[in-house]
Amino acid sequence: MLFIIPFILSIMAVGATGFYASSLLQGRMDISNSVLQSLSGFRNLSAAMAEFLANATQENREAVNARLADQRSLLKIRHRAAQRRS
Repeated sequence: MLFIIPFILSIMAVGATGFYASSLLQGRMDISNSVLQSLSGFRNLSAAMAEFLANATQENREAVNARLADQRSLLKIRHRAAQRRS
């Protein structure tokens, strides 16, 4: 019994450390995913702007405005979520 209790406590310590590390990793992955989505949105917006500059039509202008509005709303959502976390 004397040898079993330290063994069980060490297993519990390893489990607690793993749980803590996995929660930290999950937070980092959420941040990375958010950044990736924001950068993808900027890339799409940039492509729409380049298309508009290459072919300036009303349809392309409306497409740029729609993607700009989408990107703004995405960034506002991300900003609010970051404020709630802190």
